[in-house]
Amino acid sequence: MPRVLPYVSIITVNWNGQRFLQDLLPILQAQDYPKDRYEIVVVDNNSTRDDSVAFVKKHFPDVVLVENSRNDGFARGCNLGIQASKGDYYMLINNDTRPHPDWLKTIVDCAETHQAGAVVSKLMFANQKNIINNAGSLLHTDQTWPVEELGANQKDGPEFNKTREITALCGTSLLLKRDMLQRIGLFDENFFMYWEDADLSWRGQKAGWKYYYCPQSVVVHEHSGSSVEHSDFWTFYVTRNRLLILFKHASLYLALRAYLASVKEFLAVPIVRGLMGRQRRHNLHMVKLGTKIQLSFLARLLPTLLKRWRVLADPRLNAS
Repeated sequence: MPRVLPYVSIITVNWNGQRFLQDLLPILQAQDYPKDRYEIVVVDNNSTRDDSVAFVKKHFPDVVLVENSRNDGFARGCNLGIQASKGDYYMLINNDTRPHPDWLKTIVDCAETHQAGAVVSKLMFANQKNIINNAGSLLHTDQTWPVEELGANQKDGPEFNKTREITALCGTSLLLKRDMLQRIGLFDENFFMYWEDADLSWRGQKAGWKYYYCPQSVVVHEHSGSSVEHSDFWTFYVTRNRLLILFKHASLYLALRAYLASVKEFLAVPIVRGLMGRQRRHNLHMVKLGTKIQLSFLARLLPTLLKRWRVLADPRLNAS
């Protein structure tokens, strides 16, 4: 008798991304995986600049559509999608991607073979021929920038075509096992977007789960479809959330080092340079951005520390 394949819920979070959905959803529907063994879930984070919701309802009536009344970010969007799903696995996929036809089948095979808590795909840049976006990631618990993306901006080659164990997860194309999430919890919505996948990685690692990189599961990624790298928006969330994840998981000495470095970069140095008459407009902008980052971080510090101590006190969440 043929083996019954796991049921998979494919989840994509959308915010004013109709232009992406019109390419992505047909690709998801045409995956080389039994049609009765997967579902597609679109979480719309209150798109108001395009007709995303009406578009999905009209052209993809079989898709499960979760309509959020506000933009709660990627972490909350993923959680809403997971809560509305029924899969043995949850397959998260960014809306600005184009997965290969066997993307789903190969990543599920990898998860089943290795009994993995999570598996990531090979990500290729859409606008750079044969250049890798991500080929797995590593978690460095002793560094102030704790995640290293493997293969980023490198030419694809044999070294990136081997399945291997990894220690950090990239949420762009990420397969998550239901059993793992039932044990460690969903994404921390305090992060809104950026570093929420690293936080989940860290929690799963502490609970003893294993992760893998599956190079046969290939995704072409437009990259930064919803935000622009090094914009103020990007800098705010990446900087604030890196501090939050360190205070949640790393040694407090390391976290304090990172915090003081951010104060120096965004406040102390721009203030001194501004007082010296150097690029006053730029430095004033940096001080305003830095102040916003610090106030937002400090407002979330106590809840983050409480989560840190809760994990340390719960043996189910701390295999070590």
